[in-house]
Amino acid sequence: MKVRSLLYSLLLPLLSSAHTLRVGTDQPLHSLQAAVQQAANGDTIVLLPGIYREGRITITKSITLLGIGLPVL
Repeated sequence: MKVRSLLYSLLLPLLSSAHTLRVGTDQPLHSLQAAVQQAANGDTIVLLPGIYREGRITITKSITLLGIGLPVL
């Protein structure tokens, strides 16, 4: 039980600091590349419906990338 409490106390700040970045025409971020550059480890990028002509994107961070409504890259 003490180990579990210790793990929660160590991991909770990491989980609570993660952000969700939304990419879309009506969002502050309009490109996946901009979102990847702004994201930090643990963040989630939500790519909304649309066509994104991004070219080559290299992701070197531990992030989650979610597509909603069939976005096209």
